[in-house]
Amino acid sequence: GEIYTIDKVAPTVTMSTTAPEPTNTSPVPVTVTFSETVTGFTATDISASNATTNAFSGSGGSYSFNLTPTGQGVVTASIAAKVAVDAAGNSNTAAMQFRRTYDSVAPIITILGTNPVYLAKNDQYTDAGATATDNLDGVITEKIVATGLPIDTMIPGTYSVRYNVTDKAGNSAEEKTRTVRVADKSLPTLYNTGLSNLRVVLPGDAID
Repeated sequence: GEIYTIDKVAPTVTMSTTAPEPTNTSPVPVTVTFSETVTGFTATDISASNATTNAFSGSGGSYSFNLTPTGQGVVTASIAAKVAVDAAGNSNTAAMQFRRTYDSVAPIITILGTNPVYLAKNDQYTDAGATATDNLDGVITEKIVATGLPIDTMIPGTYSVRYNVTDKAGNSAEEKTRTVRVADKSLPTLYNTGLSNLRVVLPGDAID
């Protein structure tokens, strides 16, 4: 007689992405993978929170769509059970909810201490540093990268200390710069104070 194969196994479905967690990518590309070929799966079977879906495509067991965040924070996508069927008529099980934390807000750097700094030749200079905060990561001061140090105060001139930081989502803060001016006390020095005139600093004068 004939042999029949009875299939009572429900298709499973998963969602994945190449976007990291957290991410500043928008839209977030999502791949939908069923454990076997199914029919009946459409874009309306995807429900999103704090996001919209578009660019749906695919067939068989593989589909894709874009998840576009509508605000900062967690965005999700869900696929319920019984929205697609396999060749034997078995309906799919529900997918594990897809989640990503969307963050497109850059951290903020605050310079500590005096800026600009005025020094005499051979003065010792210790940089006062800076702090950094982020809307999701909180205080990230320890991640600040400062360039331009140490300052060689043996050589008069104008130096720049630059501060940069990036949060977990890949957003870079606006670079902040401290200016350090080193003058030779033995010679008059011309400073632009930012006012309508310039100031000549003679040896022994206080610089403020």
